[in-house]
Amino acid sequence: MANSMLEKRVESLEKQMERLTDVPERLERVEGRLERVEGRLERVEGGLRDVRADLTAFRGEFLQFRQETRGEFLAIRTELRAEMQSLHENLIRRMDAGDDATRVFMRVLHEELKTEIKLVGEGRKRRKRS
Repeated sequence: MANSMLEKRVESLEKQMERLTDVPERLERVEGRLERVEGRLERVEGGLRDVRADLTAFRGEFLQFRQETRGEFLAIRTELRAEMQSLHENLIRRMDAGDDATRVFMRVLHEELKTEIKLVGEGRKRRKRS
């Protein structure tokens, strides 16, 4: 009986060994896949390094652009303020000049009206006397 159990156990082990005969082949295939995956991973890591380098360069360029743009907008803003101030001052001068011209014209009209009223009054007095 011990012999029969030993024989069954040996048979079982032999069957297991037969199933394991293709393990080296399977292991080689797995190693091949692993090498391909490692190769892809290395390419991806290289791409990531490139992206990081590009991003770093872009950040630098963007910061420089922002500084330049800020300076240019400040210059434009300053120029616009100066131009608007100049236009405002010119407008005030022209309005003042127009006001002065209007005042002079109003005085002339007033004097003419006074003269006409005086003449009309004198004409009425002459008619009453005659």
